[in-house]
Amino acid sequence: MNPKDSNNTKVLPDKEKEAQRLGLAGARAFDPRFKLLRAIVYFTTIVLWILITVTGDYSPLLLGFTLFATLYCVAGWVSIRALEKMPPPLTSTAKSQ
Repeated sequence: MNPKDSNNTKVLPDKEKEAQRLGLAGARAFDPRFKLLRAIVYFTTIVLWILITVTGDYSPLLLGFTLFATLYCVAGWVSIRALEKMPPPLTSTAKSQ
């Protein structure tokens, strides 16, 4: 394998890197595969809470897993809502016009 030629490497300014990162995060968040995964995790979390409530099983493993899944759901929900409200990033060509 040949090492990358440093002359061909494109270095993005900080604002363009941030715009690229936000664009990737938005694309990943709204990808149907990730939507399905989130739906499965949300459903599983609800089932786990119902299981804990009905059986009264407060074992550390089950409760810890359920709390972790709940935190994952909350963090995912908050980040999706933030990405939905965020305006699309401006590209360098749009800024110059």
